[in-house]
Order: sequence, then structure tokens, then C-alpha cells
Amino acid sequence: MYKNPYIILIDECGFISPISDQHQRTLTTTTYGIPLMHLTKSAAVQQSIDKLNDEAKCFYYVLDRIISGKQRKDTGVNYEWYMKVNRIYDEGKPTCLGECADDCSGVETYLVSAHVSSRDDEEPQILKLHRTPL
Repeated sequence: MYKNPYIILIDECGFISPISDQHQRTLTTTTYGIPLMHLTKSAAVQQSIDKLNDEAKCFYYVLDRIISGKQRKDTGVNYEWYMKVNRIYDEGKPTCLGECADDCSGVETYLVSAHVSSRDDEEPQILKLHRTPL
């Protein structure tokens, strides 16, 4: 299983920014003057990638990057983000027999909405996941 190399920074305005795992160790309470509100929403991102992979016929998805996102203030703990994913051909999947690699490989962008609880023991719920134009 692919491990997401990003954690997510959500600033006081509710905007999401990816932060590489290497930089996580150097973070303090502020980064570039932005207070850190939440750092571990990556479970929701990973769950959205897992959902794409569950539905994939002859390829798998790997997160490239979070493009943008925000916390929906009107709905409490709901988040929306755009993510760029690499779609990688996997000829070893049984459902891929006779398929062409050119039809399966590429890059896609998705809009994801998720309900993320503040409790660590609750799984995020992916509410919406659909492909958008690049």
C-alpha cells in the first residue's frame, strides 16, 4: 500500500497546504506567520486515494500533490480539496487483461469532500470524489 508522504496544514482561514514529511520535524506553532490548526488530516487524503484504487480497473493511483483546499466553515468539520494524482498502469491486475497501457496511464485531478472528526478514533468519511478537468 502506498504511504502518503504529505501531511496537511490548515491555516486560520481554512485553506489546505501540503507539507512534506521531511519538513514536519522543523515545524513550530507557526510557519510563515500562519498558525497551525490541524496537522494530521492525511487520513482523509489517504482514504480518498484508497477509494479511487478500490474502483480502478487496471491501474492504481498515487498522490502527486494537494493543489488547494479549504475547511467548510458552514458545515463544521467538513473539508474540500483538489488533489493531483498519478494514474499508473498495472498489468498484473486480473481485470486488466487485454487492456492497453496508453488508455490507463496519466495524470488526473479530483475534487474531494470529506467529513473529518476531531476524534482520532473515528475514520474520515469521503462524501464526494469526482474527476475535474486539469
